[in-house]
Amino acid sequence: MDAWGGERRTGFIDAAQLGFLQNLAGAARSAQLALSLVAILVREFAAAGAAECVVVAPLETPPDQVHSVFPSGRVSFVRLDVAPEQILAQALARTRGGGPILAGDDLLGASRETAEAVAATAAEQRSWPPRQGEQVLDVSGSGPGQVAEQIRAAARS
Repeated sequence: MDAWGGERRTGFIDAAQLGFLQNLAGAARSAQLALSLVAILVREFAAAGAAECVVVAPLETPPDQVHSVFPSGRVSFVRLDVAPEQILAQALARTRGGGPILAGDDLLGASRETAEAVAATAAEQRSWPPRQGEQVLDVSGSGPGQVAEQIRAAARS
């Protein structure tokens, strides 16, 4: 279902941007601040009629911290995964403004070395086992609409 075409209000929050976290420098330092701000925004989105809210957070964010800011909310953990060869290609494309446009994308205009470092971190994180309750979705070759449907299906299961 197309969230916009179906007139289903959906909030989207990037916790790393909200908490001023960086891909390469100490994401855990501001994780609690970011989650506290996310909780406020989720409440505001709901008050404005959002039926659901998608929150993107660094993989290092512990699930228990997430649950602590949403004690009575339904929270699903979904990790998106792509084929290893796509990781660097996507990071390099983002340095040139390719791929989906992300507000405040810290790779836009970044050097090749920075893109390689981000890709290396992502490649390492692929080997991390899923956390309790987390679903890992292989979205290799999927478009944004397909990924959204995969996330919704995972959240429903």
